[in-house]
Amino acid sequence: MSQEQCKQGDWQGVGYSDGASGYMVSRIQEHQKACAEYGVTPNLNEYQRGWEKGIVQYCVPSNGYQVGRQGKSYYGVCTGPDSEAFVRNYQIGQREYKVEERLREIEKKIEEIDKKLSKSDITRQERETLRYQRGDLQSERNILNIESSGFRRW
Repeated sequence: MSQEQCKQGDWQGVGYSDGASGYMVSRIQEHQKACAEYGVTPNLNEYQRGWEKGIVQYCVPSNGYQVGRQGKSYYGVCTGPDSEAFVRNYQIGQREYKVEERLREIEKKIEEIDKKLSKSDITRQERETLRYQRGDLQSERNILNIESSGFRRW
């Protein structure tokens, strides 16, 4: 935190922001450490009050999907009736994120292989190995594309 943020002292707002971003309530310790440099002690009660309001915003099931889809970490902060739906949707979003990440990796590797195959100074064995690798990558890409076509869109 900056000196200005520490001295402003909107601890309820800081807590709300942290909660709405899915941080654990223990994040206040980071703020305490940062603000100690400026001689400021956070108001823990105000922070907690804000965090509790923010975490309610964070823990809605549809946000679970968004958090997972963006590849963000989930710190187990959701409790209550919607927590199971949040986690389930987070896992769905996270799976979609991982599939798309892998598809990007595959495309990059195929491009690299194609560049190598276009060179005239590779041996027959190297060319055969590269074609085999390319075929494996294309097969994996096809499987992942089929899987991703079944993803629901929010």
